[in-house]
Amino acid sequence: MDQPVGSNAQYLLSDYAKEWYQNIIPDSYFDGLYRHPHFLLQERLSEQEYNVPEKTVKQIVDGIIDLEDPQVIWISDTTSQSWLDPLKTLGLSRYLKTMPFMTSSDVLLGEDKLCKLMTFDEITWYCVVEIKNPVQYIKSLDTIRKVTVDFAIQAKEQFVIHTVDNWAVVCDNEKVYFITPFYGQTVEQRWPTLPEKKQQKLLNSLRDLLLLFEKKGLYWRDFAPRNMLCPNEDEIILIDFEHLIDTYDISLSERIVLDKYRRIWFGDVLSQTEIDYLFEAMPVYEVNRSVRCKADEMEEAYFGRSEIILEERFALLDMISKVERTHKYKKGVIHGHRLGLYMSDFLSSKSEASLYKILGRLPVSTWPTVLRTLQQTIDFDQLNYIISLYNKGVTTKVTETFLDEMRTRELSDSSLEYGVMQWIQQHSKQPGIVNN
Repeated sequence: MDQPVGSNAQYLLSDYAKEWYQNIIPDSYFDGLYRHPHFLLQERLSEQEYNVPEKTVKQIVDGIIDLEDPQVIWISDTTSQSWLDPLKTLGLSRYLKTMPFMTSSDVLLGEDKLCKLMTFDEITWYCVVEIKNPVQYIKSLDTIRKVTVDFAIQAKEQFVIHTVDNWAVVCDNEKVYFITPFYGQTVEQRWPTLPEKKQQKLLNSLRDLLLLFEKKGLYWRDFAPRNMLCPNEDEIILIDFEHLIDTYDISLSERIVLDKYRRIWFGDVLSQTEIDYLFEAMPVYEVNRSVRCKADEMEEAYFGRSEIILEERFALLDMISKVERTHKYKKGVIHGHRLGLYMSDFLSSKSEASLYKILGRLPVSTWPTVLRTLQQTIDFDQLNYIISLYNKGVTTKVTETFLDEMRTRELSDSSLEYGVMQWIQQHSKQPGIVNN
């Protein structure tokens, strides 16, 4: 498949990523953007070890770095093999240090989450993600591919939905990477730009695909808009194949939990009515909600004990679903699921539980104010993390400290935002601007 948008740098940055970079690069750089701003920062700000002053990425490929060949484990076809030719003189792991994070979606950034864009000429782009179990990953990919082939036969009037066609699995420096062409932004990014008729068509297609998985006894846990690429208005490309489960291997209580999470993952994209429509044809299960179960780390931090009942687990998930959705704040929008992803991926369980304790003490009408403030602290942390990639200095993480402090305070709608902004100014490093 031809790469649809690989040469357009605009598609390489989500709206949030553009905001982060615009805080450290002049706005004029983004007029007619043709390069990923990562390379400007790399040239202007980075330490010598990662710097490529006056040199293009292509020159690096031509032999500046000379390490052992990467070990290719599997490829989808001979076309994929050709992508790897430039890496014959490189170590992939080291080369990735010169590449930007996956800024085309709102995958939040952190040291333990390798998900990068890669290019050899700044025209053709690839996505690189680290995977843990390559055998299971490729097996699941093939199974999901077969489901989408059947879907194409049965649903000819629907969206074209398929898995990635071209891919390679590469082992380097004791890590395993899954590499594909860059096909465009995720459904999370593209949904607001789709015409209403296309949105309904996509919703119908995803609903039918869900039912087909269920019919085949398969449960794709990561059925989420962030795992669906939308290169054009009629096509969806599925990614992320680490968790494909036989439905008979899931207990009823686990199935209920997973079903709730899949609804949560669409919270930033679909309205509640649309979410209900997407999942309404799926089977509904009931269990004895008084059964006791071991609390996970976040539940233990929230409830203050190591054992809870299923009713408490389900109630906490229902609260999370109310938080992790789109909220209106004045004239803007808060993406609650994006905030939830950051907390679960990068904060301690204690801090994550703190948010729900805070919200539990406040009227629902004040939640957008709290979440707006949380969004500000997260964006400060993400911006400062980007700066730390190019400047050696380490900046303070304000989100975790903020939540821990706010947990012990009596909060009111009138004082919260002012107090938080004061607090941010005291604890945050103000980012610098790169001059032209």
